[in-house]
Amino acid sequence: MHYQPIKTKQKSQLGINIAIALMVLFIVSVVSITLYYFLKPNPIYDKQTLCPVMDGVISPKNNVAILIDETDPLSENQKDFLTVEIEKIVHQQPVGTLISIYSISEESPIQRNPSFCLCKVKDGSNANKLTENERLLNKKFERNFLAPLKKQLNKFNEVVKSSKESRLFEQIQAISVNSFLKYPSDGSQELYIFSDMLHNSKEYSLYSSRQKFEDLKKNNYFSEIRSNLRGVDVNIYYFANQPKFQTNKNVMFWEKYFNELGAAVVKVEPVGK
Repeated sequence: MHYQPIKTKQKSQLGINIAIALMVLFIVSVVSITLYYFLKPNPIYDKQTLCPVMDGVISPKNNVAILIDETDPLSENQKDFLTVEIEKIVHQQPVGTLISIYSISEESPIQRNPSFCLCKVKDGSNANKLTENERLLNKKFERNFLAPLKKQLNKFNEVVKSSKESRLFEQIQAISVNSFLKYPSDGSQELYIFSDMLHNSKEYSLYSSRQKFEDLKKNNYFSEIRSNLRGVDVNIYYFANQPKFQTNKNVMFWEKYFNELGAAVVKVEPVGK
């Protein structure tokens, strides 16, 4: 009967020790997390593209290139669709994705460098309440990324002249070099094309009932316009401007063409006039 109080005292002391240990563990965890947020090195960003820089190299999370074909003037419906769809494409991309926009027209038959080339920056929607200012992030997002994007999209509402040529092959080649090769990414690589997909030049034209990729491949011209799009997913928004030539043959032509370059056509969406 004299040993019972000793056991109770031992159990009480054990409970106190466990409580102290848990408290110390909690304090260490809080301090560690706080130090991590406040002492971790600030990420480096390229001043021109706003993209993250790793080991001195611009390294976007994902790489998205957008090609807009204005060699045939866009209808009002196509202009509206273009704006809405590009905004959706950009919205669904994570922070750090490089967005590049190219266009071809009578004034610019081949655009070597994109007219818009910026990485998507963080807005305030997922701001860290401990270390970030939601209002300031939204302001920077609007000023540095969204405003330049809207300015670029507004240009596609301007009236353009119809072009005698539509050099899609050459433009795709320029994109392969100045987007995908220049800014390599370990994430997804996507090419979005808004076009009637009717390449037309003195060297080769798809304004023909005979549209076979094998014919182009045998042509010396193909060796000149060949490019590397390995690992790129291609999304085609198919502007229905010339139904006579925009048949299944045309779609099959482009599927084989991109497959030869190492890419894959993952989407073909018709867009009415």
